[in-house]
Amino acid sequence: MGFIDRIIRKRAGGLAFWFEALWSGLASNRLDAARDEWKGWERVVAQETEKKKKYRCCLFLHSGGYARVHEALSLANVVAASGGEAHILFSYGALKRLVRENIDRISIDGFSEPTDGYFESNVGAGRVPSLSELITYGVRLGGLKIYACSAAMAALNISRDELVDSVDQSTGLVGFLNLVKESDLTLYI
Repeated sequence: MGFIDRIIRKRAGGLAFWFEALWSGLASNRLDAARDEWKGWERVVAQETEKKKKYRCCLFLHSGGYARVHEALSLANVVAASGGEAHILFSYGALKRLVRENIDRISIDGFSEPTDGYFESNVGAGRVPSLSELITYGVRLGGLKIYACSAAMAALNISRDELVDSVDQSTGLVGFLNLVKESDLTLYI
């Protein structure tokens, strides 16, 4: 490890680095090398700063179809596994999925989709994770936040106590749109 590397690791600060690098450079005739290492260090700091801003994905989930909810949660888990934040607003049909007894039911309210048979056989056999498993994965990764639409809760007469424990909070569209402002990707499903 070079002298400049030791200074960066020790101090990780600009001014102290410059004084020691200048002194070292003058003393050992390495000022040009010190400048080059400083420029490289500036690039590393810029890259680290860029990394610190987490990727944010916001999903408006309206459909309650099992395949759509599964896809949204799968996408959210990819974002969370990549170190980003995934925020999902469950509204109307999707909100019905968050009710405790509906979370892992393939079809609810007599509504079925062409993919329901696929999910029944593969979730039952353990080849595809269930919705509750996907939510658990996302929560464990630390990047998944689940919101229940307060207007949909009122319209469907669903109380907070009926929802799964993984719901972080209930919010309206205005509150969720504040998250969307800082989003890198926003989808309506």
